[in-house]
Amino acid sequence: MPKITLEINDEDMVRIKRHAEMENLSVEEFISTAALRYIDQNEFIDELQLAEILENENLLD
Repeated sequence: MPKITLEINDEDMVRIKRHAEMENLSVEEFISTAALRYIDQNEFIDELQLAEILENENLLD
C-alpha cells in the first residue's frame, strides 16, 4: 500500500486528532476517510449543474 507524508501545522493536527478520536479512528484512517468523502461529494455534478451544461450550446459543440 502506498504511503504519503503530510506536513500539517500543530493547530490543524490538534483538530484532526480530536475529530479522529470522536469517530474512533486513527489519524491515518480519519484523513483517508475525509479525502474519500470529499471526492465522493465533488466527483459528480448534480442535476442542476447538468441542466446548466446541457442548456449552454457553447459547451456542447
